[in-house]
Amino acid sequence: MSEKKALLIENSRKFHLLVTRSVYAIILVHRHLFQHLQKMPRSVFIQRHAFHLVNPSPKPLITSFAALTTAVGLALHFHGYTVGFETALCGLSGLLLSIFLWWQDIVDEGSFEGVHTNIVQLSLRYGMILFILSEIMFFFAFFWAFFASSLTPAVEIGNI
Repeated sequence: MSEKKALLIENSRKFHLLVTRSVYAIILVHRHLFQHLQKMPRSVFIQRHAFHLVNPSPKPLITSFAALTTAVGLALHFHGYTVGFETALCGLSGLLLSIFLWWQDIVDEGSFEGVHTNIVQLSLRYGMILFILSEIMFFFAFFWAFFASSLTPAVEIGNI
């Protein structure tokens, strides 16, 4: 057996030992936490309000990194770099996937878990109505400014 092969076998044994110990440590921590949660009184877990408090999730961080990757990829593509288009496509696919999975979680929370009470549904409905109204006001203001500047041109901008 060559020295290189013996070193490779020794390193793989060390890695296997490290992974086994890590998994064992994770199992012990989870077992300890589970035992600790079982000792807690049940009144701690009772929801005392009608609102839904979401669990911590990595989806906002993943979505923001995907949006950043899309923007950087488009900037690279616009400046003529060869990897720009592929980077933008990778970021866009990650963005679409994270949006899809995020909305799937919201639908699952409302449909299967039953955490969307009447107050939560009303709040979601009001939020969507306010979003649509803000978009209407934005476009109204944008086109108002466009038509006002085109119908009464100013001397300062060259009577365009």
